[in-house]
Parts: sequence; structure tokens; C-alpha cells
Amino acid sequence: MKTDFLVIGSGAAGLSFALKAAAHGHVTIVTKGEMNECNTNYAQGGICSVTYAPDTFEKHIRDTLVCGAGKCDEAAVELVVKRAPELIRDLIEWGTRFDKTPDGRFELNREGGHTEHRILHHEDLTGVPYYTRTITLSDVSDSTDSSKTGTVTASTETEREDKTEIPATYTVQKGDCLINIAKKFFDDASKYKDIVSLNNLPNANKIYVGQVLKLK
Repeated sequence: MKTDFLVIGSGAAGLSFALKAAAHGHVTIVTKGEMNECNTNYAQGGICSVTYAPDTFEKHIRDTLVCGAGKCDEAAVELVVKRAPELIRDLIEWGTRFDKTPDGRFELNREGGHTEHRILHHEDLTGVPYYTRTITLSDVSDSTDSSKTGTVTASTETEREDKTEIPATYTVQKGDCLINIAKKFFDDASKYKDIVSLNNLPNANKIYVGQVLKLK
């Protein structure tokens, strides 16, 4: 196989690079399993970016350094914070949708050590719409024809298995979360909400190993 750009990994960084590189040649993405088995696709939180006043780069940098307790590379922190708005614009241009208020402004959350509201999010499945959209834009195929400029080839170590037949119940295993359970049986992460409703769970995080969940 010949390619112009070889990308190792199918997460946010790999796919973002692949989209931009595809304008200049053939891109091959290599991942250790299925394309959607990555932290990006399972991300439930949001993305930090200075968006509106009174927030500033200086405040975001200071908050990060304080929480880092002396462990941060200050140059790296400054780079990430100052480039965040530009990269958020890229995500939006690619079709990622972040939640907005009724007046059309981004609905920003404030979490952890942040002193301002600066967390953009999509419900509590922020990674899913980004991942789904970038996979679609990448025009991923199993083609090995490297003569096609502007295409992306996906290569995995294992073939995708047919989806498991949906059982009536499922026993929670170590490392499970409702999102990966929903994707395992429904191939749709947003179906976790149906599992929450069906089992009368207080929220998506209230599951434990050995718990028996109704799936239908």
C-alpha cells in the first residue's frame, strides 16, 4: 500500500489532521481496532475555549496552571488555550453542533477549576457528534487505490463484527458505561437515554458492576 499521509490513530487529533491533509493527497488512517473505538467517541464532557467576555486567555491560562499545581508546561498551556477558539471554529465548520441558549449564544458550562463559563458541549455526548461528523466528512472507505487525491482510507486490525442481537437484559461489566452499552447493542450512543428511562435510573452515571439492566 502506498499513501501520501499515514495517520496512526482515529481519535480527534488523527481525524482532524486527516481532513486537512486530504486536500493535499491520499490519507491512510491506521487504528488498532474499530474506527469508533477511541476516547473521542466516548467523550461525555465538553471542550474548553475562551468564548465570551469577561473570559480571557489570561484567565484560562491561570486557571490551568493553578490546577496543574506546578506540573504544567507553561508554553504548552499557552499554545493550547490561545489556539482553542480557532480549532473550535474548525469543528463548527465541519458540522459539530454545540448546545445553544434560546438567544443563539453558546451554552457554556463552568466545571472543575474554571473561574469562568467556558465549556462548550453537546448534551452529555460531546464526542459523538464530532466523531460522527468527521468520519462522514472523511469519506472513509476501504479502498487501497492511493492514486485518488483527497480520499481517506481506513485500516483496522480487526474486522467489524455483526451487531449482537439485543437481549432483554444485560449485566453491567467492569469498565462499562451506558454509552458503550448502547453502542454495543443499538449501534447508537444516544440510545443510552432509552436505557436510563427504561430502568428509571437517576442519571447515566448511576450504574454498577453486576447491575442487571433492561434493554427492551
